Amino acid sequence: MVQVNGVVLEENQLPEKFQLRPVYQKKFKQVPVQQVIRNYLQEKLLGMEYNAELCASSTKDISNEIRDLMSQTMGYDRYKFIVSVVIGEQRGQGVKFSCRCFWDEDTDGHATEVYMNVWNLKFFLHCPTHCCRTPSIVL
Repeated sequence: MVQVNGVVLEENQLPEKFQLRPVYQKKFKQVPVQQVIRNYLQEKLLGMEYNAELCASSTKDISNEIRDLMSQTMGYDRYKFIVSVVIGEQRGQGVKFSCRCFWDEDTDGHATEVYMNVWNLKFFLHCPTHCCRTPSIVL
């Protein structure tokens, strides 16, 4: 039995609590995420040639695989990963990317990795990854 605000409650009658902040060890860390993304892109895209017709399916596959990789290997409980991939032909032009999000600076974060095909300089890949924490219920 537990007394809450002068009322005696059984253990199973306690109100639910929301855990809004992760413990420090489970907080998003940018550098390990960037390393995982960099290693994945180097393995996946080594020797790949630019093909405009395959870019739509390739970007979808790569973003899904990176998202799944983050969820499975990084151990961030209660985080959602938003992975965006852009593949473009390298022709000497400049490209700018921007993104807007509402988030909590204490718990959320992002990691960005850019891959350039160094063998023939035919394409580039830009991969911003956003990580947002969702509150969890603690009983």
